[in-house]
Amino acid sequence: ENTRLNLYFFGETFLHSPALGMIAYAKNAGIRIEISTNVLSLNEEEICNLMALLDQDDCLVLSLDGYDKEKYESIRKGGNFEKMFQNFHWIIREHHRTQKKPMVIAQAINNWGKVQESGILNTENCSVEEFISLFLTEIWTSVERDFEEKDIDNFIHQYKTEHQNGEFMKMAGDKICFYIK
Repeated sequence: ENTRLNLYFFGETFLHSPALGMIAYAKNAGIRIEISTNVLSLNEEEICNLMALLDQDDCLVLSLDGYDKEKYESIRKGGNFEKMFQNFHWIIREHHRTQKKPMVIAQAINNWGKVQESGILNTENCSVEEFISLFLTEIWTSVERDFEEKDIDNFIHQYKTEHQNGEFMKMAGDKICFYIK
């Protein structure tokens, strides 16, 4: 009853073509699912099928990596920023449509700064703000939430004031969490 299947560990779940069938089998057996994906290996139909399989006990972690094409593709070798962002949109759209919402975590590792000669990471001029603004706008637009620029500014301010321990996690919607580490 408390069994959870984690479909990730140093690899992309959906590179294995039978992954959706495995998820369906596990769900039919009453097993909770946790998936971490860079979303590149999915198409719209597969995303719709995945979101239909997952329910409120499941968790889907989306590894987003970068705030623009250049940064994303320098981090995610062989990645395609436009495809990742389109798939992110479809996941958030389907999440909004489904009644049994899994927890969705939009995750990024803040490694956008430059290491100084002293060996200290300088993030003063990195674009965490651009990253937050881009993905938060997409989340809120997809779930048809009314928001203003000041709402995003408040979110960014909270990131800057609460990022003391190296991690920042904040709900950005109904069972949609924004996580920067």
